[in-house]
Amino acid sequence: DLGSAYGSLMRLKTLPFDKIKLDQSFVRTLEKQPRDLYFVNTVQDLSTNLGVTLVVEGVETKDILDAVTVTGASLLQGYAIARPLPLKELQQFLQRPTIERSIYPQTFLGLYALHLSLHSVLEKTMRQNLRLMDYKEMVDSDVCPLHRAMQHLGVSEGSPLDRRHREYHKAIAELIHQLSASPENLDWCIMEEAQ
Repeated sequence: DLGSAYGSLMRLKTLPFDKIKLDQSFVRTLEKQPRDLYFVNTVQDLSTNLGVTLVVEGVETKDILDAVTVTGASLLQGYAIARPLPLKELQQFLQRPTIERSIYPQTFLGLYALHLSLHSVLEKTMRQNLRLMDYKEMVDSDVCPLHRAMQHLGVSEGSPLDRRHREYHKAIAELIHQLSASPENLDWCIMEEAQ
């Protein structure tokens, strides 16, 4: 039970386990503190790298459900899934088909979660193998999965969010171009500013 009482990282290092359960205190407040998605993403990466299952507690609203599923978490617990049920109702609940994941985030919190996930992949790739990146392709924000998700949510072309997304791609493309030309002059400030 990571994040509460005896659920420290030291325990992960010393005890055998096959599941990590992320304490609800890290998830319940995502709507008010969306930057906590960094922590959720990090724990998701940790569980993936350790080859164990992640269970996310505190999925209490549809916005949080959307954001947490975008991070890749598949085992969720909270009122957005179901409230406590008497046995008969639980049996009926368990007979229903599983929740289908949408191709796109359904909320702006989910959109933000997608942005953080994609940004993390870009940054890791840039830091580890810049040759995999093409700055000319990065300039085109229309091919970005985030662009399609924004369209799905009704973000219009030319809106402030659309303009920021295009500026982000230009900044990342410029950083890739600079790093390709002169990798010894790493200046990650552009990455931070773009984010």
